[in-house]
Amino acid sequence: MNSLTNQERKIRLGLLAASEAFALFSTIFFLPGREWTRTALAAVTVLLLLLPEAAERGRRLSMPFYVLCLFYALGAMLGHSYKLYYKILRWDELLHLLGGFLFALVGFEIARSITGSGRDSLWFSALFGLCFSMAIALVWEFFEYGMDTFFGMDMQNDTVVHSIVSYQLGTELGVTGGFPAIHQVVIDGTPLALEGYLDVGLHDTMADSLVETLGAVLAVICYVAGKGETALFRREAEPGAASLCV
Repeated sequence: MNSLTNQERKIRLGLLAASEAFALFSTIFFLPGREWTRTALAAVTVLLLLLPEAAERGRRLSMPFYVLCLFYALGAMLGHSYKLYYKILRWDELLHLLGGFLFALVGFEIARSITGSGRDSLWFSALFGLCFSMAIALVWEFFEYGMDTFFGMDMQNDTVVHSIVSYQLGTELGVTGGFPAIHQVVIDGTPLALEGYLDVGLHDTMADSLVETLGAVLAVICYVAGKGETALFRREAEPGAASLCV
């Protein structure tokens, strides 16, 4: 198939229109209540939904990948603005896993555009895709850290832990010390109702990074097993020309 069928065009247009309408509705819905963070995220989502179309220059995204891109673009807004991060177990992990997978596929295409599709480039493309995805994950964690540090947000969700080990608590230089069983923490005379110590983002950052890396590794396995045929893009063939899938 050298281009989208009429049915595929209708499906893509319908999905994009529905997604854009939902993002616009969300922007308008949150604005009157001065919920600036939710409003801004919804407005950014309106633009993010257009990125898959913008990436198609002379070739088309395959339908499964296009649908995943739209879902991923909506995911953060659904998680934060509609609180699915707290209502649906593992919503955050799902998005990070999907992001790791999708960005690895993009990395494969970037590498193939540089080296071609020869057999010798298979492992280079796989390694490049893995590193590309991990780099994107790292940049995102930088962004979360910056938002938490400078704007007082909590994008790097805190974790309740029940033990601490640190050199800062050791009895002498170079010796670790800590609290092996924490059941209550008191700050300025006020007990925290958490039954433990509140870690400020470390566990969340590392868990997110590991999950995104797992997604990228899964993409690499699929890519190598398919010998470089990801069916991510389909080139738009000229009239009368044979189709070419990449």
